[in-house]
Amino acid sequence: MAIDSEEIWRQVVPEEKIAMMSRAHSSGVFWGAIAVLSGCTFAMALQIQALMWFGIFLSPVVFQVAAGKAWRGIKPRLMLEFLAARSAARRLAFNQGARDLNLLMLFRGNCQPIFERDDLTEALNHSFANKAREAVWIGVFSDTIIVMSEGIGGAALVCGYSINDKLAIESSDAGGYTQDKEVILSAADRLTGKMHRHRITSNYAGALVVFEKRIIGLKKEKIEALSGQQQKAEEKEEGPTFGGEDDLELFSSSF
Repeated sequence: MAIDSEEIWRQVVPEEKIAMMSRAHSSGVFWGAIAVLSGCTFAMALQIQALMWFGIFLSPVVFQVAAGKAWRGIKPRLMLEFLAARSAARRLAFNQGARDLNLLMLFRGNCQPIFERDDLTEALNHSFANKAREAVWIGVFSDTIIVMSEGIGGAALVCGYSINDKLAIESSDAGGYTQDKEVILSAADRLTGKMHRHRITSNYAGALVVFEKRIIGLKKEKIEALSGQQQKAEEKEEGPTFGGEDDLELFSSSF
């Protein structure tokens, strides 16, 4: 199956695209400034004023060439990183029991587990393992949230949450846009019943706002679908009913 580069590029969050463009532009500015300084240096050394103006007029061309070259090196690497992260997220989502492997959102962030007072030993173990605040990838599917970290042996699952009525979503600013925004996910383990909580942050605050709104919307859809299924099941169990007393009188008069 062919890889659609446009689809991969659309999955990159706009804030990360802007950051990569800034890196490419900074390279262009650097080499443009080098062109101006070189022209001025040769003009002073050779006492030829035209060399200074030549360096100044040449700097925009140098900026375009240097920025374009830097961008052609940054964009493919960024797309390969997202392609690898997407494949790992789908694999981990499948292992978590996700039914729909169509990735809706993928971005970089940080994850920090939140421990209760009874879990001090586990909290200390995470601190000594330097996992108190991990750099992670966050992937959102229609029914699953995958948080994974990068490692030498490949991606490792940090935590996974099923999007349903049991998932609790908290925010530090209640859906607002702030640079220090935090989203806290919590749910009980299906096997042990133990409550798990994780704090999600990101350098890309806009992506975190979209992440929060998207999982809230998906959770609402799941709840509505579940209530609709329950209502249909109840109607099926009750069976056909008469409309009221008039129907009962009409039914009696026929005998």
